[in-house]
Amino acid sequence: MILLHTPPAYSDDVTSRHTLQIALGTGAMDFNYREFNAGKRLNREHGTLYGLSASARKTWGKQFVETDIGWFSNAVDYAGQTQNGAPVNTTTDENIVNGAALYGRRFKLAGNFQHALVAGLGYRYWQRDIRSIGRTEGVLEHYTWWYGQLGWRGIYQPTARSRWLAEIGLLRPFAAAINIEFRNDFDNTSLELGAENGVQLKLAYQFRLAEHWRLNVEGVYSAWNIGRSSEGTLRRNGAAIGKVFEPASETRSAGVTISSAYAF
Repeated sequence: MILLHTPPAYSDDVTSRHTLQIALGTGAMDFNYREFNAGKRLNREHGTLYGLSASARKTWGKQFVETDIGWFSNAVDYAGQTQNGAPVNTTTDENIVNGAALYGRRFKLAGNFQHALVAGLGYRYWQRDIRSIGRTEGVLEHYTWWYGQLGWRGIYQPTARSRWLAEIGLLRPFAAAINIEFRNDFDNTSLELGAENGVQLKLAYQFRLAEHWRLNVEGVYSAWNIGRSSEGTLRRNGAAIGKVFEPASETRSAGVTISSAYAF
């Protein structure tokens, strides 16, 4: 009898027979935020954020579930204006936490190509701390929103140990809100934010280092669009003194994350 040794098949993904994968990583993000009112740009924040990420992936057959959470933070440049139009240049401390869960199903194409449809739910928290400068008081803002995600994923596996992945996803925020903490004698207030469609693009590479270990490199571009808020009452010591609203905004970010994954 002749025994032929053949390597395990990795036609579906580089996790082989391992159906659970957990990854920890670090990354950097180019952050670009702008606010608008009546088509006129009011301010811009731009800089590099650094952060940490964690994710888990469970597969069974052609189906899979993915969860991930990321935290990015740093001080960025703020260029804007006061309410009377005077220019202001200061610094904003950004803290962003984003978590999501996705369900997907793979479909076989020709050769080493597959594609998948994904859908999921996410939550985003963003703390925006605009520092005071001179006689201009800063403000601390807390943004929160849920979002739905629907996307398409293409998968190419050139070898048994490597895999490329490209994904495009539609993002739809809902239940968006902002809590504003003024640094003067105005009372804190909360407003409902508008919601518009956004998009997310991914390009990732995974390499199997050993039986259980993988190296992941992922690039992500995200475009968030938040509409003008509802109007609220501006108060000082409980007394109404005017109206307040949050302008429409857009956030564009592009980042790279490198992670190490262990497959069970």
